[in-house]
Amino acid sequence: MKKLILSIAIVGFATGISLAQTTASSTSLTKHQSSYKISLSDYQQHLQKVITDKITAAGYHFNNDVRQTLNSFVNDGAKKMFNGGQPNDDQKKAAEAYVAKFGDAVVADAKSRKLEGKLDMMSFRSARSILCPNPIFCKQ
Repeated sequence: MKKLILSIAIVGFATGISLAQTTASSTSLTKHQSSYKISLSDYQQHLQKVITDKITAAGYHFNNDVRQTLNSFVNDGAKKMFNGGQPNDDQKKAAEAYVAKFGDAVVADAKSRKLEGKLDMMSFRSARSILCPNPIFCKQ
C-alpha cells in the first residue's frame, strides 16, 4: 500500500498534478491512514526526481558534478528531516515545494545567463544564495 501511495504521488508530479491533489487521492484510497510513510532512501530518490524533472522539463541537463551536488543537497536535507523520525505530511509537502522552487531558481539563473541547455555550478550556487538559509536544506 505504501508503494502504491508513493507511486500515485510520483505520477502526480510527472503529470503536473499537485502533491496536495495526489495526497488527497491517495488518502481517499486508504481512509484509515492519514499519512503515508516512506523510507529515507525512497524519499531522497523522490526529492531528486522532483528537482531533476523540473530542470529537464525546462530543457536543461547537467554534468556529473552538478548532479552530485544537487543529490547531496537533497540527500542532506532529507536526512535532517528524518533525524527525529518519520516527517509528517506537512513537512514532506514543504520540503517538496522547496525542492521544486529550488529547481525553478536553478532554471531561472540558467535562462538569465542564456545557457544553452547545460547547467553549471554557478546556477546551483546562485539558486542556493537566493533560497538559503533554509534550516533543513541549507548548511548554517
